[in-house]
Amino acid sequence: MGFAMRSIFPIAAAAALAALLMWTLGGTPAGGSGGVPGTVTVSSTEISGQSGKLLIVFVDSPGGAAGRLCVPITSDPFVLPPTVLTEIPGDENPCGDPTDTVVFPAGDYTLTAGIYVGGSETPEAQAQVPIAVNGNVGLQLDIAALSALPFGDMNCDGIVDGLDALAILRFTGDLPMDQITGCPEIGV
Repeated sequence: MGFAMRSIFPIAAAAALAALLMWTLGGTPAGGSGGVPGTVTVSSTEISGQSGKLLIVFVDSPGGAAGRLCVPITSDPFVLPPTVLTEIPGDENPCGDPTDTVVFPAGDYTLTAGIYVGGSETPEAQAQVPIAVNGNVGLQLDIAALSALPFGDMNCDGIVDGLDALAILRFTGDLPMDQITGCPEIGV
């Protein structure tokens, strides 16, 4: 396989995870007692290079998975319109039959977004962030961390150019090189 065949799906760095979600439609962070239950509505920025795959989003509570959405990525680029999370079907298939909207008790949760190839249980790219429910919450996924980089973009700058060739040469010569934070290591 070698260094040139490394994954083109970067693992999101901690900084990218911190920026994954932006509050856009309201919702109030939980923090006091007596919070208000609410729904979670998710939308996204542009997802690139993932056409034909699935965007699956889970919201987990300490007791396990509590809500989901499963959306086929049908274009490139793709933008998820505002979509309300629904209950997980009895067969636990996140892309299974339609279910009712989830009303989450007030509290703290973890939102996990991933890009999947149909039938796979392992995401090609994934990111997690904490969310707080205190009334209805609207979130916009900043999906840059889940978009595919162009093949051959060894330094993760979004462009395939001579700097990528230089990165390969430095790797093969066992010389030091600078990588963008969150960019997968060459040769992995």
